[in-house]
Amino acid sequence: MAGRPKKPEPIKEKISRTFRPLSDRVADVEKKIVFHQEAVKRFEEKKIRMLANKTSEKAKVNTLLETLKEKGMTMDDLLNSLKTKAEAE
Repeated sequence: MAGRPKKPEPIKEKISRTFRPLSDRVADVEKKIVFHQEAVKRFEEKKIRMLANKTSEKAKVNTLLETLKEKGMTMDDLLNSLKTKAEAE
């Protein structure tokens, strides 16, 4: 009869492990910390560039709209003045 296969014999010999010294492990962790700090700096610079571009465009439009409100102009007045300047050129 074909029964179940027998379980393999357990390994009885001891396997020796080599542990790295603490100074090596700490040095590896420090390398990783430096690498990730540089990555974080790159991402922060990228975020600043992204926000600067959007902020500057928004700031220009907001400044223009505030100036129009102070002078009492409407958007139609602005469009008309732009059309006349464009036709004059």
